[in-house]
Amino acid sequence: MKFIYACCVICCLFACHRAKERSKEKERLDLYLSEVYHTNLHDYPRSIVILVSGGCGSCTKKTIRFIRKMARDERFNGYTKLLITPPNNAYVKDSIGESTGVRVIIDEHENLDKYGINLPKNLFMECAKGEVVFRDWLYLEKVDSIALKYGITL
Repeated sequence: MKFIYACCVICCLFACHRAKERSKEKERLDLYLSEVYHTNLHDYPRSIVILVSGGCGSCTKKTIRFIRKMARDERFNGYTKLLITPPNNAYVKDSIGESTGVRVIIDEHENLDKYGINLPKNLFMECAKGEVVFRDWLYLEKVDSIALKYGITL
């Protein structure tokens, strides 16, 4: 019985720690968007934020395909879509195109680092009135599973 109780306590502590890390990451993103781009995710009923790292070419290609399909899908018309990319990955803007309804933010002055947002992989977040509803990394096979979660085939 003590073992089960100990396992439950450890699981709760781990979940709380992960939630704090996620909220810290979201706080940093909110601060970055509001101070640098005067954008507040709480102003939008539904939003999708994708942060593209500077490192993975094949991950980014799949991510671009996912974003383009999502942008064309009528189910996501009510979403505000933001794509944030570092300057060394600025070709993403050309790949997405301006007619898709996706706002592309190129972090020209590398402010993401200044706000403590250092990502090893591409990140996907769905928010409702600024609160994270779903969050996961976008890398190779994960892009496919997240796309399927949203009813999009790549």
